[in-house]
This record gives sequence, structure tokens and C-alpha cells, in this order.
Amino acid sequence: MALGFEMEFLSTASGALDSERIALARGLPTGSLPPECLDADHFILGHFLFESRAFRRAQAFVCSELDARRAGPSVEALGLDEIGTLELMRKSGLRPCLELALTAVATGWGPSLLVCSSRDSNAGFLRDLAAAAGLEVEIRDITARPRS
Repeated sequence: MALGFEMEFLSTASGALDSERIALARGLPTGSLPPECLDADHFILGHFLFESRAFRRAQAFVCSELDARRAGPSVEALGLDEIGTLELMRKSGLRPCLELALTAVATGWGPSLLVCSSRDSNAGFLRDLAAAAGLEVEIRDITARPRS
């Protein structure tokens, strides 16, 4: 059985906590190439088969949340997890969502707090992208540490 990942959308714009999960990716056994990867709705990165519709849904979600913010102060924070090589180097995946969010925050009509997660190896690229948008950046290491 292949390891699978989901994308989850959480919102309080309605006044309640709304949640939605959709398939994002599944692991591929080494050397396998499933037939469904041949259509426009899937792409392979490393050992994973990604669902393109998950990224389209994420962009629609971020647009919806930011539009709600323009209509009134409903969105105070926006989180994007995980901004990685796909977004930072290949300019794909959640990159459109990240760019929308950075623009919204930088121009003042977006949330007051944008939280993005990335691996240590990508943190500098993410910081530079946010700084280029004119944003003040703070990096926090939340690596789990053993308790003493």
C-alpha cells in the first residue's frame, strides 16, 4: 500500500471552524509508473504522484479567504504548510497561493499574520521571497527536541 498525503483547508470565515480534506499525493514504489500519471491532473515529483486539482483547490481557497478579508476583517492569519522545493525552485505547487498571500499582506488588505512552514534547507529562500515583497520576516525553529 502506498503512503498517501492529504491537503487540509481550515477556515473560520463563516464564524465556525470549517474543514475540508482532499487527496494531495501518494507514494510510488520504485520503478513504477501508474497509467493515471499520463493525464493533465497528475504529476510526479521524486517518488510521489501528485494531484494537480489539490493545488487548484488550494488557490481557490486562498483567493476565497482573501476576498473575505477584503469584505471585512474576517481573516486574521493565513498559514501555508509546507512551502518546499516545488514552490520555491520549480515555482509550482502552492507557489500561486504563496504569491497571493505575500501580495495581500504587503499591500495591507490581507491578513495581519502569514505563517509558512518549510524545511531548514528552504527557509532562506522563503525568507528572501517574503523580504522581496517588502515584508518583515521572522524565522522560528520548531524542531521537536527531547524533553529533559
